Amino acid sequence: GKCKSPYPHFSRKKTDENTKADLEYDMEAYKSKYSNIRFKDIDVSHPIYKTYPKLFFVPDTFFEYVVYINPGEGIPQLYSVSMNMQKKEATNEELEVFKSIVRSILMLSKDLKIINTK
Repeated sequence: GKCKSPYPHFSRKKTDENTKADLEYDMEAYKSKYSNIRFKDIDVSHPIYKTYPKLFFVPDTFFEYVVYINPGEGIPQLYSVSMNMQKKEATNEELEVFKSIVRSILMLSKDLKIINTK
């Protein structure tokens, strides 16, 4: 599904399970806004949910670390987490903190049980 916003935000309603297409759509939106944008795969995962991580950057301008989190079928939301750095890439320590934040996100049911779709 295609989200209309070119900027990642924490939660949005899913239109389907094709999260990779959502990320690609947002990458195209960034390309139309920043002619010199680059993208790089980054290693960020979650112990339960599928992740789609990517670094969006314009050298010497900004580095935006983006992770889309899809908790699976039956969960109507898609989540994203981003960390923005100005002018330089994140340090290893900053990247480790970002990864730990991504790993800490849990979807809860109405009765406050962890939703595990694996």
